[in-house]
Amino acid sequence: MSHWRSDPMMAFIPAGWKAPKRITPPWLMEKPLIFNDSTTHMYRLTMEWFAAAGHTPRARIELNFTEAMKSLVVAGYGAALLPLEQAGAVGIPPACRCCRSSPN
Repeated sequence: MSHWRSDPMMAFIPAGWKAPKRITPPWLMEKPLIFNDSTTHMYRLTMEWFAAAGHTPRARIELNFTEAMKSLVVAGYGAALLPLEQAGAVGIPPACRCCRSSPN
């Protein structure tokens, strides 16, 4: 198996939320969360990111379509950790903020 992507993981949050420059697990633990479902690699990456800081979050919503997850963020349902997809991707919706995430 060979590595074929290296998109950075970013926190997608509703534009109206006040947020620190870098999003951390403790900050996100206080927010409603939108995750990929538990059978996916993205879910495991998200849980590992939280676990590295000693947290075990629960998702408010789980689904497996990145653009639908971004739409839920825009609608204010919660925040999501998603890859910042590169060239040719749909991008960041206007009512959504994409912030760097830091494990601590």
